[in-house]
Amino acid sequence: MPLRTIGCCLVLLISIPFQSLKSQSGNPIAQQSTESTPAPTLTASEQRALFVVDHLLEMSRRFPDDYFAVRFEAQIADTLWAYNAVRTRKLLAEAFHAIDSVSEPADKGVRPIYLGADTSLPLRKDVLRIAARGDSALAQQLAESVVPDPAVSVANPPDRMPGMPNEKEVLYLAVASQILTTDQSRAIEMARTALSRGNGNNEILAGFIKLAQSLQPTDAKAADDLFAYAIAETQSHPDHAFGSIRFLGLYCFPDSGGTVRFRTTSPAPAPVNASPAAIHRFLNFAYDTVMRQPETESPRPNWSAGGGVLRYVGNDFYAIQLLAPHFDKYLPEKAASFRAKLETLIRKRPPAAADSRPLDPPDPNNVDAQVGAAEKTRFQGERDALYDRAVELALMANDYDRAMTLANKIGDSSRRSAAVLRVLDAKVRFSIQKKQFEDAYGYSKQLPDKERIGLLGSLALALAPDDKSRAKELLAEAIQLAQSLEDSPLKSGHLASLAGMASRLDIESGFSAMRLAIDQINRTGYGALGEDATRQGASGHSTTTHRLAYQGVMLTFDNLFKPLAVDDFSRALRLAQTIESPELSAMAQLAVCRAVLSRPFVTHVANSFSR
Repeated sequence: MPLRTIGCCLVLLISIPFQSLKSQSGNPIAQQSTESTPAPTLTASEQRALFVVDHLLEMSRRFPDDYFAVRFEAQIADTLWAYNAVRTRKLLAEAFHAIDSVSEPADKGVRPIYLGADTSLPLRKDVLRIAARGDSALAQQLAESVVPDPAVSVANPPDRMPGMPNEKEVLYLAVASQILTTDQSRAIEMARTALSRGNGNNEILAGFIKLAQSLQPTDAKAADDLFAYAIAETQSHPDHAFGSIRFLGLYCFPDSGGTVRFRTTSPAPAPVNASPAAIHRFLNFAYDTVMRQPETESPRPNWSAGGGVLRYVGNDFYAIQLLAPHFDKYLPEKAASFRAKLETLIRKRPPAAADSRPLDPPDPNNVDAQVGAAEKTRFQGERDALYDRAVELALMANDYDRAMTLANKIGDSSRRSAAVLRVLDAKVRFSIQKKQFEDAYGYSKQLPDKERIGLLGSLALALAPDDKSRAKELLAEAIQLAQSLEDSPLKSGHLASLAGMASRLDIESGFSAMRLAIDQINRTGYGALGEDATRQGASGHSTTTHRLAYQGVMLTFDNLFKPLAVDDFSRALRLAQTIESPELSAMAQLAVCRAVLSRPFVTHVANSFSR
């Protein structure tokens, strides 16, 4: 049956009286399978939504893009946890195992050398995320079913970047992190398994330490036990020990024990949550590792995190240097010998050609340090990068005048323009936050139209509680600006976003604005999906860009269509069905259904999936 015909059937379906729907017994989604919990009593809207979801599931099996079909089936399953958990598990297992046969991206030339967007990893992660929300045992079982890639090896990587972990361990750690608060014992077991299978891989170690850190506030003993396990595992791989210090150090000293961190909020010292025993264990490990480092040979290549890119240990030396004050405080009897040994090793570093980055880069969280370094460097690209970072730091401090001065010091014209726009944008948003609405409106006029659109919408929403009439005027101005843009997927994105804002001011305005947005989507596509997404059956084997966009579009549609569906389910569904792209229409229709299928559910922590 053609997809447009299916859409028409759905329009008829939602017009069926509720009593007629209640008499239906053939809908497998609406039927609760044999579980300990009874079948829920459904509202009229839930009944209709479940029937639509069942038809969407059948539609998904006809999509030409098998990648989208798998992702969409998983999204459908996620919608059904509270209504039919048994079928949800079945759908998720089906989707997960179907990933093995998903076609390669259309833009893929050669086998990827890292676990990036053009591999199965993002899709597997998404399905496991959904599984873990409802059943941690199922998520573990599915992750365990992944066959490790024999080509990935730290010692002998024939066609992958060295040091890349196996996909299975990455997935195990991802599941462990997600279920930590709902199924702690299983999460700890899975994290330990991932680390032990990781064979000293620092990417896995970094994720393991992050998980242990997140456990510190609620179960300090369990967190310290995990940290002790990480040190023991690292000691069993001595070739990786030196490069692991900076990752292990994050557990004890979040500000200085690991990689240089670029803050996105105003600087504030991170608290030290590790116990004295954990701190002493780590510092003794770091001391022993540094003292064992030979002084007569060059440091080993570091295959650790950062995408597995080959580099020498300059970053490691920098991070280890930051430990010296902690030795003074917690292990003073070893502080002097630690410094002396480290200084000796630093003198044995490879020449600058091997690692051009400075051992002592400027503090990435200090604006004066960034400006000072910018004034000293001889290289324009480096100078621009330092000024650009200084702009961000000035914005964090709400110092907009200084930020604008620094932005105008950037040499590259395109980078300078982008920095200036960031400053103006931040200035408008800060004024909105302070309820200085007229100032915000005035500042926004300094921005190009395409930059003003979203800010006017935000200004309208902020002003609405005090002056709804003026808020509607601002939103109308934003929509007019969006309509004046040249036809493009970006234009449809602006209009859709404004439709969501309009719904929050007035639901009838929201429906009208969404109609405008859908008309534009049918002309030019939506966001990264572009014009080719408007033609039925044209997707074929999707590109990597499309695959990255699918999840974001689903999340966006959930927000855009929810207020419309809550107000009038049938009207919102008919509107979603007018989208001509089969994939976009399916996502919009599912978003409408999810707005009413929003019951909470209890996550199962027992093994409820037969092995």
